Amino acid sequence: TIVFRVIIMARKHKIDELLQKLYHCSDADLLQEYEQAQADIAAGRCQVPEPDPGDFDRLWAKLVEQEEQREKAKQKDR
Repeated sequence: TIVFRVIIMARKHKIDELLQKLYHCSDADLLQEYEQAQADIAAGRCQVPEPDPGDFDRLWAKLVEQEEQREKAKQKDR
């Protein structure tokens, strides 16, 4: 939903601000570092570990279970 997207964008903005304060870098610096990392990965100068194939299914099941528990707790409170 739009509200969810706005919340995510606000969190990302806060994370960017925190990184900039911690590392004393600008948006341009962050973008340059990101682009350099992407270029290093594409050129094979940097190895990115492959995720375990079962990780997504395991995490998804955990999220579904947590959401079901929240819904049950909400229904009990009513």
